[in-house]
Amino acid sequence: MMTTRRGWWWPLLVLALSGVGLMVAALSTQDHVTYVTSGGGKSFCAALTDTACQGAHSNAAAEIGGVPISLLGLSFYFGAAVLTLLALLVGRRESYGFLRAWPALLSMAAAAGVGYSVFLASVLIAENDWCPFCVAMYGVNGGLLLVSLSWAWPGLRRPSIPSLALCAGTLILAMVAAAMPAVAWYGTKVDVPMAADTVANDKVVFDSGTRRFQLPPLPDSLPSKGLSAAPATIIEFSDFECRYCATMHRVISTLFAQVGAERLRVRFVNFPLDNACNCYVSVCVHETACLAARAAICAQRADRFWEYADVSFANRRKHRREDLLGYARDLGLDPAAFGDCLDSDETTRTLQEDIELAHRVGVKATPTVVVNGVKFEGIMPLDRLQESLDRSEVCACDLAAEFCERHGNEKPSSCELEVVGGPPACR
Repeated sequence: MMTTRRGWWWPLLVLALSGVGLMVAALSTQDHVTYVTSGGGKSFCAALTDTACQGAHSNAAAEIGGVPISLLGLSFYFGAAVLTLLALLVGRRESYGFLRAWPALLSMAAAAGVGYSVFLASVLIAENDWCPFCVAMYGVNGGLLLVSLSWAWPGLRRPSIPSLALCAGTLILAMVAAAMPAVAWYGTKVDVPMAADTVANDKVVFDSGTRRFQLPPLPDSLPSKGLSAAPATIIEFSDFECRYCATMHRVISTLFAQVGAERLRVRFVNFPLDNACNCYVSVCVHETACLAARAAICAQRADRFWEYADVSFANRRKHRREDLLGYARDLGLDPAAFGDCLDSDETTRTLQEDIELAHRVGVKATPTVVVNGVKFEGIMPLDRLQESLDRSEVCACDLAAEFCERHGNEKPSSCELEVVGGPPACR
């Protein structure tokens, strides 16, 4: 039977570290929500770091299944506290002897946590980013490993498999009990990534629109669908590797399908978050975003942009050169010509024109959409996008009268839209 070092200090230290971990993980999760919903400007990390912990909040390595690792860490710290408290209260009783295996299991779990901490730290260092909450959790994980090893020593002999299984089962139950309400809360705040064929028309993240502003002239070469005389225009500034951009793209596509080409025009501008091609980005957030943007430009020249954009967003984690050529081949495009286009100087110039246009508009995050001259950062749900069209006097220009009626708006007889490059004035 496994024995552990006697004394109250070790389990009490585990409880203290678990409590610190719970607090840090909760604050980190809240900061992640604030970062996403405010575009990064209002988060706590933004006050401490130049990058506002952008790498930690947006990198795929910092999440599992679309849920930030801090939220999953919160459930682990809760489970560790529950098991340690049980070990303190009833672990000496013969009927609960399996809890003597808990220090060994905690050592294994803490070692895994330290390993993941090292991996995530290396990712952030590569992006020239750091996150104070992450550093605090790294310290908690390291502390748990050292304390749990000290607690178990000198009894670090192999515990019985049934004892380990019972401890592991109890830990999982405790973690699930903490994770379910935490993930449910998170789902009401932030859009968790959905399958590529799912339409995001319910609870997603959005930021309130700013005042109407003057748009610079838009080049005719920008991808466009819908009639140029349509009374409403949406300009989509996006990054093909950005998960929030993929959701926003589906929302806009759904709205366009509902409204129709006569009533809505959609235009697309590339703004890849990769300093390899975008000098307005300080770090490489998405390492294949530049290449994916170049591929989209080549698809535009072949008059297949929107089909290609749908495929590219649906496979946003697969943007290697051979992947992009495969998508072109599936759409009936010549892979050889497409490859030449990817490498051409003309494609480079077009991409730089997109980036400069986005910079002049003041784009600092993706997705950013401009709805009839009103700029929004972040994801907007479908009903919110419809309402923004109403508020930007789309109803006055006879766009989708059913939207006006739905929101109780009466159509005025005329409207004056002041935006250059936006919908025309109508009477």
